[in-house]
Amino acid sequence: QIENSLMIARLTLTNLLLLGPQEAQEFEILAPSDSLLDMERPIPEVLTVYSTAVQNLPQIKAAELRVESSEVGMDIAQGGRSPQLSVRGSIGSGYSGNNQVGVGEPIDVIFPIGEVANSGELVVGETETYNDFEAKAFGEQLEDNFNQSVSFSLTIPIFNGLSVTSDVDRARLNYRISQLDEQAAKNQLLQDVQQAHADATAAQRSYLAATQALEAMELNFLNAEKRFEQDMLSPVEFNDAKSRLAMSRTEAIRAKYDYIFRMTIMDFYLGNPINLQ
Repeated sequence: QIENSLMIARLTLTNLLLLGPQEAQEFEILAPSDSLLDMERPIPEVLTVYSTAVQNLPQIKAAELRVESSEVGMDIAQGGRSPQLSVRGSIGSGYSGNNQVGVGEPIDVIFPIGEVANSGELVVGETETYNDFEAKAFGEQLEDNFNQSVSFSLTIPIFNGLSVTSDVDRARLNYRISQLDEQAAKNQLLQDVQQAHADATAAQRSYLAATQALEAMELNFLNAEKRFEQDMLSPVEFNDAKSRLAMSRTEAIRAKYDYIFRMTIMDFYLGNPINLQ
């Protein structure tokens, strides 16, 4: 029965640790070092532990950040009642391979553009052209096509007042809810710290009582053993003394590890490194 209980407890522990089949098979449980049994170490006061934990634990930090976020959301919602001035600006340029320039010396070209009435004399025009063309240089095109603009727009909320009011009320409600959630998280932490302090105090007292009981039981067993050797004690009574000694040792071991566990929880709330060696 004891072996079955041990096997089930080991399986439960490996499942909690999310170990795979191979890792679970190689998993070993090591007993904490007896050096952790510092009975001279005082148990910290509740307020000392709480003030440290409230600054370090992530759930408290998360609750505080949610309050800050909802407060910003409330300011944003309030901003919906104010006029909005927007400024936009742009700069740009462009390049095209179709933007051609002549290459070489220009050539004068004369071409008719009409004739004089009655006399029929031709009217000609003159222009310049080139025998060859190429795309205008990239840098020149960027400079020639450079443009910039600035625009302003002013939005005044007039007809959306009800919508803004609803947004503000909703933001205020979210802010209040986040404050209550933060306080609830801190209240729960205080209760957890108080419980941990009470458990550590009780575990320390239980361990001291168990060690004293074990010392007394060991002396009792030595006396029973001597009486048994002198035929002054029956085998039944001797076995009873042996059983009570074994139970006392078991209780002392249980109390020892419970005390180590409870003090480790206090270290967790204090932000101390967890070391069982």
